[in-house]
Amino acid sequence: MRNSLLILAGLLATVALAATGCDDAERLTSGIASPGVAAGKAPADDAAAWHAIADRACFACHVPADGRIPAGLEPLRAPAPEGIATRTDAGWMRRFILRPDTEKPGTPMPRLLPETPDGEETAEDLVHYLVSRGRAFEPLLFDLEPDAAARGATLYRDLGCFACHGPEFPRATLLAKTGPAELAAFLRAPLVHRPGGRMPDFGLSPEESTALAVHLLAPRLQGEALARATVLGRGLDYEYLEGEWDSLEGEFAETPARRRGIAPRPDLSRERRDDRFGFRFSGEIVIPGTGAWTLATRSDDGSRLWIDGELLVDNDGPHPAETKEAEIELAAGAHRIRVEFFENGGDEELQVLWRGPGETELRRVPDEAFRTARIRSAPEGHRPFVLDPERARRGAEHWKSLGCARCHEAESPVPPTRLPADDLTGRGCLSETPPTGAPRFGFAPGEAGEIARVLSERDENPTPGVELARHLARLDCTACHRRGARGPDEATLARFTGNGDWGDEGRLPPRLDGVGRKLTEAALTEVLVEGRKVRPRVNARMPRFGAGNVSGLAALLAATDLRPDDATEEPASDLAAVEAGRRLVGRDGFNCVECHSFAGHDLENRLTVDLAEAAARLRPAWMREVLLEPARTNPGTRMPGFFTGGRTGIPEVLDGDPERQAAAIRAYLRGGRDAIPPKGARIDRAAYELLPTDGPELFATFMRGLSARTVCVGFPERLHYAFDAGNARLARMWRGKFMNARGTWHGRAGALSEPGDRPVHDLPPGPALVESAAELASLPVAGRDAGWRMRGREVDADGTPVFVFARGDLEVRESLRPRREGERYVFVRRLEIRGLREASELRLARGRSITALGGGRFVVEGGLEIGGAEGAVVREVAGARELRRPVSASNPDAPVALVVEVTYSW
Repeated sequence: MRNSLLILAGLLATVALAATGCDDAERLTSGIASPGVAAGKAPADDAAAWHAIADRACFACHVPADGRIPAGLEPLRAPAPEGIATRTDAGWMRRFILRPDTEKPGTPMPRLLPETPDGEETAEDLVHYLVSRGRAFEPLLFDLEPDAAARGATLYRDLGCFACHGPEFPRATLLAKTGPAELAAFLRAPLVHRPGGRMPDFGLSPEESTALAVHLLAPRLQGEALARATVLGRGLDYEYLEGEWDSLEGEFAETPARRRGIAPRPDLSRERRDDRFGFRFSGEIVIPGTGAWTLATRSDDGSRLWIDGELLVDNDGPHPAETKEAEIELAAGAHRIRVEFFENGGDEELQVLWRGPGETELRRVPDEAFRTARIRSAPEGHRPFVLDPERARRGAEHWKSLGCARCHEAESPVPPTRLPADDLTGRGCLSETPPTGAPRFGFAPGEAGEIARVLSERDENPTPGVELARHLARLDCTACHRRGARGPDEATLARFTGNGDWGDEGRLPPRLDGVGRKLTEAALTEVLVEGRKVRPRVNARMPRFGAGNVSGLAALLAATDLRPDDATEEPASDLAAVEAGRRLVGRDGFNCVECHSFAGHDLENRLTVDLAEAAARLRPAWMREVLLEPARTNPGTRMPGFFTGGRTGIPEVLDGDPERQAAAIRAYLRGGRDAIPPKGARIDRAAYELLPTDGPELFATFMRGLSARTVCVGFPERLHYAFDAGNARLARMWRGKFMNARGTWHGRAGALSEPGDRPVHDLPPGPALVESAAELASLPVAGRDAGWRMRGREVDADGTPVFVFARGDLEVRESLRPRREGERYVFVRRLEIRGLREASELRLARGRSITALGGGRFVVEGGLEIGGAEGAVVREVAGARELRRPVSASNPDAPVALVVEVTYSW
């Protein structure tokens, strides 16, 4: 028995068979092929039978004679009984239990009951039992959003629903079965209701699931049927927009909505981004009594309010929070209202206020004053259901005796039976006329014989290719993907869409040929379990099938596709190779950043995989091949070839050797998100994350514990520092992420910023240079209090800032820049000192412990290592230890400055 009551959760994939007009076995198994399988009968030839065995849950009722279910033929779990009746009309459910193939053509649910009065009574008992495990279906209020049906039709096409269900979904079953609110809830979490994964989870938002439900039930939600279903509910329709406007006139009116829904009131409590967005609200406002009413908006930035189609309040334009009001005579009752709002930057606010006749103060309009159309749509013939406990008790007995629990429960109280070891052809439920009590599946011609043959072959030691083919057939993966000669036909492929003109790579789901050799098992698991999408231009989504349903599939793909000579170990590399790889990936090399994003930046404007993830996702051998011969390794790719005839277009890097250059690119990309960004990487400033790429980046901000005049400097080498210009001192250093600018750029008042990564190494407070005996022996006060002042900031030829500060005639010019030392980057701190008159000390570091390593190297608590500090001493100052380097007095009139360089690394 397979999936008793399977239809009750809406197994949309199998419904499509009737609509497409194609043979059950042929359509469900198109696209099954397994490279590397031994010669003989190809696994693809058995795919129809394998699919039927899993889909009809043969091994839920039976197990082979040895008790082991063959890998890849595990039964797909049918819908969980809890909640089935809640989302399914009782009348339809009764008819389906009795005649499943009639109510839903193509369903794998067999007929279990005779069409006799006794059978009808049993079906009724089962309905009461299922209602007792949840509640009876009663159509819920539903928010019919503007243009929802049209948006749902677009989603049906763009998400690739047609691959399983055909270009036009066969609606008859759904129209007779459920309501739009219930269908939308199912589409948002199908694996909760159907754990078998045949209807996978596409990660739909509430707005998307609503639009799809409206599209699928469109005949019940239009014309007279809609008028009969419409009721009034609280709230207003809203549209959410994104853009940059200075007024609600002109472009704002032409900007399409990015999202629609129902809001309880016109305000900003809906999901939105921080700046450059807008809202349109529309519906009705209920006026309690006739008279002169004042309506107002308080907004930052612009807003406008219409009543009955007439503009009443004009609060337009960029401005801080401002209230504008207008008076109007209104009769008691409902009036049409429309409110528009836009936000550019800084703070944001929107309120709608009113003042009634005789009142003196404006107050917020209460939520109950707003309303808009809702619907309550039920299948034709729906009747309220009254639960009969006695019938539910009898239904529980039928549930067990008929074996329903074997498919629908995680743990069935009825154990499966052993299949006989001989030929099964024509026996039991596989016979042309199944015996009394056996399920009747209504097999297609020849299908039962193929199932019997596969079950009788006793394939006890299948190759990984055979097991893989079974899994692919079981989950119908090649409804969307091609593998070998199998996959969607040309008409189906033509229906897939993409965002922009990027060819097949920007439109089609990727081929599965050799995918186990291409992707690491970790990357495959991310795709299979989490539905990870790495091709932003492809509209179709990779859904989630449920971890249990894809368990072991990544390992099978690897075992099937990997070649004996594939190198799986990472090649040796050094920092020189990493630097060469960065050059090759960037703007001055092969310019990979023209098509690829990096570390999540500018993802929407890129075609394909994020470069920062490439080495973690792609296996070394395949990545080497696609770099050297992209068209041969990845047919149909738009990636250009960079090497022709064993030569490269960049001969100055690694002697122009293609193999070394390909290895260098991988060595660089192995750094992932911690790699130095390549030159030319496009950064999404709207995300506020600052990512230096082409050279030093300066960011003036407020930072906790430092003065209001702090300048942070970030380098592509992922070494960064903060210079407190208010106190003329180097304050902090850190490695990794630079800064997030949100606290400074968002909001007019600003907010305190923090370094983008940890750990952070603080330099000694107070001035970097101490002169007098008093200063040498005590903890210096803040630089400004000690008389130090900034004279300015200069920029070297390479863009590195030089901070110039002084006290009287004593002047210091200080800069930091990264430098490669062996296999790491260190900070080089350079100080040029003019006008020094007496022996002084440079304060290099501070901590509870400072250890000398020899050769002018010291390590400070926390792992900060200082080099080039010959002659430095450790002093106890005010309960702390400081590393100080003595510097000799120089002639203040000499043109040559005293230059000191030290390095910092961690």
